[in-house]
Amino acid sequence: MVNRSSGAGYGLDKLVVPGQDLGLSNLLALLRDSFSREYKGKLSAVIFTSEEEPIGVLRGCCDEEYTIESDGQQEFSPIRLTRKMEGSESQEAQTLAGTFYVVRIGEGMWVSVTIEPDEFIEKAMIRFFELCSPGISRMRYSSSEIRKLLDSFVETHELEAKVRKAITYPYGGGASIDFDNKPLVQLFDECTSGRRYLDKIRIEFFRADKSLCDAFVSRQGILRFYSGDIDFFFKKLLSLFAGVARDTKLILEKRERRMGELTASPLAIQFEEDVLVTADDNNRFVRSLSSLEKSGISVYHQNPYVHLSFLDFRDGSSCDVFAVSPRSICIVPSYRSSIESLMRLSNRILESLGEGQLSDWGEAAPDFGDFFV
Repeated sequence: MVNRSSGAGYGLDKLVVPGQDLGLSNLLALLRDSFSREYKGKLSAVIFTSEEEPIGVLRGCCDEEYTIESDGQQEFSPIRLTRKMEGSESQEAQTLAGTFYVVRIGEGMWVSVTIEPDEFIEKAMIRFFELCSPGISRMRYSSSEIRKLLDSFVETHELEAKVRKAITYPYGGGASIDFDNKPLVQLFDECTSGRRYLDKIRIEFFRADKSLCDAFVSRQGILRFYSGDIDFFFKKLLSLFAGVARDTKLILEKRERRMGELTASPLAIQFEEDVLVTADDNNRFVRSLSSLEKSGISVYHQNPYVHLSFLDFRDGSSCDVFAVSPRSICIVPSYRSSIESLMRLSNRILESLGEGQLSDWGEAAPDFGDFFV
């Protein structure tokens, strides 16, 4: 058995500052100390939404594979997570263990913070969050949202930005392309001209030729801090992305239809250009949705327009998806529809078709009750 856990060794006792309440300022002080003395790596933050205290949701999702230990502090909670994975013919048994903190960043909005390695974050912490849907939903971002946020961030704080590394993909699937050491504007312009979306970016911010913050942002709602001013990272950059996540949460929440009622609360994705013009466009779109892990689709119509049903196996959410015009998609949630599921689905739609804006369908929407008789 492989047992992998961090040696960073930071605990609640180090957070207690005489005369101060436990809080984010204490956590930042602890992390600054860890970066300067113990740990030469990065800090990772994952933005998510939960209407309840996350520790209660997480405890309810524990099983033989996932276990947690926490004293449940109200201001923020240090959580020790262990995942025990059974072995197979192709892979040996493995145990991943590490600590992360849960910090409230707004009404129903939270961020998990850790200095554990990527393997723990991706295979233990994030996988555990996915099991906790609909109680916990990770937030995601489109390429256009990331561009607007980073452009605004640079302008507001009078910064210069250097792209240290970025990974992009063509809409609809295909090989990735890495971009190194490009100006921020050039990166996004090349994505636009090449019809590619930004998947992740590592970017360094400068002011007066002095490095202020070396950070990472991904479409999957993961932000990382490598070096610089950690307070600036938390209170400026992460806060900016959390604000957009809160807006997205307000759009996606409470979309389920009530049992016995046909009234729907549809969502719209409006694209910047025509994206569904030919039968081949429709086929690529359907194939992309059918490849989304732990989900399934049933196709009712595919030519000349697309109408399909989507089922999320993770939490039982479902919805209908309509291509109502060459540049408009309508998502009609059913009787169970979580924020996590709608985020996964809308994110895949944008990756398969192009840049688009997610919003409420609005008062001009057709009566979709006609489809559910």
